[in-house]
Parts: sequence; C-alpha cells; structure tokens
Amino acid sequence: VTSEKDGDYFYSDDPKMQKFSEDMSKWGEEMNKYYNSDAWKKYEAELNSNSKKLDDYFNSDAWKKYEQELNENSKKLEDYYNSDAWKKYEQELNENSKKIEDYYNSPEWKELTEKQEKMSADFSKNWGETGETKEWSQKMGQLGHKIETYYNSPEFKKLNAQLEDKYHIPHERHYFDDRKDENYRKYEEELQSHVPADVKQATEELKSLGQKMRDHFNSPEMRKEKEEMRQMSDSIRKMSQNGAIKETQEKMREISRQMREYQNNPELKQLQENMRKSGAAMRAYQNNPELKQLKENMRKASAAMRAYQNNPELKKLQENMRATGREMREYMNTPEFKAKMEELRKLNYNFNFNFNYNDDQEKPEKPEKPEKPEKDEKPEKPEKPDTTGNQ
Repeated sequence: VTSEKDGDYFYSDDPKMQKFSEDMSKWGEEMNKYYNSDAWKKYEAELNSNSKKLDDYFNSDAWKKYEQELNENSKKLEDYYNSDAWKKYEQELNENSKKIEDYYNSPEWKELTEKQEKMSADFSKNWGETGETKEWSQKMGQLGHKIETYYNSPEFKKLNAQLEDKYHIPHERHYFDDRKDENYRKYEEELQSHVPADVKQATEELKSLGQKMRDHFNSPEMRKEKEEMRQMSDSIRKMSQNGAIKETQEKMREISRQMREYQNNPELKQLQENMRKSGAAMRAYQNNPELKQLKENMRKASAAMRAYQNNPELKKLQENMRATGREMREYMNTPEFKAKMEELRKLNYNFNFNFNYNDDQEKPEKPEKPEKPEKDEKPEKPEKPDTTGNQ
C-alpha cells in the first residue's frame, strides 16, 4: 500500500485524471498571471482611486448642505399639502364633484340623453342625405353646368346683345320688370325661341329636381321630427339648469378659487422657489468640470478593463478551462471511472476530494464602478385643477 496522500495516489493511478488536473492547474496559473499583471493592477488602482474621489465629492459638506436644504423644504411643502385646511378643500371639492357626477349618471338624465341621441340618429337617417337625394344633387349639378355653359357662350352673348338693341333694352341692366314693359316681353319671347331644345329640357329638369329636393327637406313629417328634437333639447337644458346643480357647481368654483389662493400663499411660493434654487445648485455642482472628468476617467478605466478581458489569448484560456472541466465531468460519468472508484472503495481508501470543476473557472470580470446618480429636483405639488370651468 502506497504512503502517498489519497488524492495524489488516485491521480498517479489514473493518467486521465492526472492530465485533467495538470491542465486545469496550468490554465489557472496562466489566468492568474493575467489578473496579477501590472496592467490589470493599474486599471484597478485607477478605478478605485477615481471611485474614492467620486464618493468624497458626494460626501462633501457642500453637497450635504444642498441635500439638507432640499429635504427640509420638501418636508415643509408636504406639510402644506397635508394640512387640515388643504384636506378640507379637497374633501369638499370631491364631495360636490360626486354630487354632480351622480346627477349626470341618474336614470332621468340618461333617459333624456339616450332619447335625444336616438331622435338625432333617426332624423339623420330619414331626412339627411340619402342615396336618392345624392343622385338628385349630382344630376342638378350636371344640368346646371350645361345651362351655364350655354348662357356663357359667345353665340348666346352675341344674340342677346342684338335682341337688346332691337327692343331697346339696356345692356347693363340690374333689374327689369317685364310686366310693365311690352318691349321686354317681346325681347324675352324671341330670346327664348332661340334657346336650343336640350337646354330648355335641362332647365325644366333642374326645376323639377329642385322641387323634389325642397319637398324632401321641408315635408310635414320632417318639420314634426325637427320640432320634437327642439323640445327634447329644451328639456335637457332645463334639467342641466337645475337649481341644486347650479348651486353645487358654484360651490365647486368657490372651493377651487380658495385652493388657488392657498397655493398662491407667499410662504408656499417661497418654499417652491427655495426648492428650485436648491435643485439648480445641485445640478450646477454635478456639472462641475472636475466631477465630469472623474466620471470620464472611470468610464475610460472600465472600458480598458473590458478590452483587457476581451483579449483573444485570455478568451482562449477561459475556453480551455471550460473544455477541460467539461471533459473531466464527462470522464467521471463513464463506466470506466466509476469502476475504478468502486475498486478503490473495496480497498478501503478514503477519498475526500471534490472534483467540482464547473464552467466558470475563469476570473470574473470586475464590474464597472457605477456613477453617482444625479439628485433629482424635488417636484412641486401640482395645482388642483378647476373641475368646474367647463360646466
């Protein structure tokens, strides 16, 4: 029986395990050289040094003073909006708003508005533009264009001027009553006798379609429905002018006015101004060129460390360790290895070794030092909106 330690005996007894162990040791030593190099230590030192300076910057008396002032003013502002007076305004406003909301959600109001919507939809369906009226309208447009083209033609204008001269009708007349002038009637009769038949027919069709349109949009049924809609609108207006509702709306306007006055309190305005100044001072402090340079130095050091860790040679070492660990685990799961283990157990050897080689043997990447987050300016308490303005 050998006097070697159990693990040493086992490795020397198993050439494959001995090779795995030697390879893992070799890869580990080479990786340690990488992370114990002067270059890596320099990156770590620069990162730690700049991180310390950054911590000192935000632990300075100046920064702590800004934070303290901002927090104190923020607390005072919160106290303002947690006061009994403000809570009373909010409660009254919410109670009155609920009354109005309940009124306009009442069965009576919903019934009226639903009836109005139905009447409006029926009116549009019955008396709005239909396929037939649309066809009439298009036809009237075509007929009108034909008639207009004729009366604007050079031939008609020439004929008209000749007949006006013949019957002594002024060329630039604006109005002429043919019932009192025989010459005008003769002029008009002769003028019409020269109008082409298709133009006369178009004129008659235009008159007929115009009458149809008037009959459609001015029928007794249409006027009746229109009157019913007017009466429904009157009913809704009367309901919306209910005395109790108008009184509630007036109360809401008054409460909103008082809340605006409360928010315009000089002390509150000064608190808000103080907070704005503190926020501006903190932003200016963070925009200090020295602080910006510190952050830039840390970004550069972190980028250099990432580039160092992405070195192809280091990546190859990491891959070698993963591959060796994987092969070692596969071997330890083979019948050959398990048989050897069983044989050694029968010889009463005590092997308290741990072959826990995983895929993460490489040295983990050092995380980039996070930048100190900018302190946000404390937001102002928003003004309670006037909910009655559109009533």
